[in-house]
Amino acid sequence: FFSFPPPPPPVSSRASSTPGSPPPQGVMALPERQVTEDGNEVQLQVNHLSHFLLTSLVLPLLSPAARVVSVSSVAHKWTASVPFDDLQQGGEGAYGPWSAYAVSKVANLLFTRELNKRLSAAGKSGIVAVAAHPGITATELKRHRGPSFLLDSLASTADQGALSQLRASLDPTVKPNDYFGPRFGPFGAPVLTPMSPLARDDDVAARLWDASVAITGAEWAGM
Repeated sequence: FFSFPPPPPPVSSRASSTPGSPPPQGVMALPERQVTEDGNEVQLQVNHLSHFLLTSLVLPLLSPAARVVSVSSVAHKWTASVPFDDLQQGGEGAYGPWSAYAVSKVANLLFTRELNKRLSAAGKSGIVAVAAHPGITATELKRHRGPSFLLDSLASTADQGALSQLRASLDPTVKPNDYFGPRFGPFGAPVLTPMSPLARDDDVAARLWDASVAITGAEWAGM
């Protein structure tokens, strides 16, 4: 990716001691469709493709008992399908701010699912992929959402929103494909939370993996 930063220098010792590795930040509900230097729809690349590529790069550095944590959203339930015929949502009338966000967020969960399957097949089942969502948080991520007294009144702080990611990263009882979120949806202590049927579809997960490899050129040695 032209817009993906170059990989850092080797950090084998540091990575091997890191229990969980949440990917970087995302973007939400851009009002107009935008594309990156790589020609990808921005939400798809920032929220999914870059995480997919980054994980492929750091995987060789992870310890045999590492954890990969993807950050999804309750918005993953707002789509009933992944538009493989127009994954970039570039067709006339195809792009919607929230539909594009929802696709990118269900992609996080599908990636987690397929990654666990491939790790197990490669004899690396000690590395566990899980996911979390922060609920509603008072951060800059909501800048394109517009004001909402109800949503803003339910919002957690950034620190509170991070609790789900921390539990996904550190809880010793975590199992592959576990998904944590606030107890009451928008806010609350982190608990196991259900995901949509689409996010649990193995066939869709495998198809998205192949599409993501084709777009990013990511190399997954032995997987």
